[in-house]
Amino acid sequence: MDDLTMNKATPEDAADTTKELEDMIEYLKTEPDKTLRVLIKEAIAILEGRATARRREAIAQIQRLAKENDLKVSVKEPARKRGRPSKTGPATTQKKESA
Repeated sequence: MDDLTMNKATPEDAADTTKELEDMIEYLKTEPDKTLRVLIKEAIAILEGRATARRREAIAQIQRLAKENDLKVSVKEPARKRGRPSKTGPATTQKKESA
């Protein structure tokens, strides 16, 4: 859920938020690539942290509900993928040079 739905915002608030986002996007268009890369990296870290927190809270809630109902639950983290990462992207693309 986003802040607008959690705070029961009015349509006027939503319009203000939309305007703010549009202003931010226009500002970002003027920033250099390096700044945008740092911003993206930080934003991804924030989103991953929030996802982790939501996952932990959901697991804790499941465990509380199970305990209240005299049930046993086990939550396992998904297995990590093994092996080498896929070769995609411009860093791994090589051009053959002719001799």
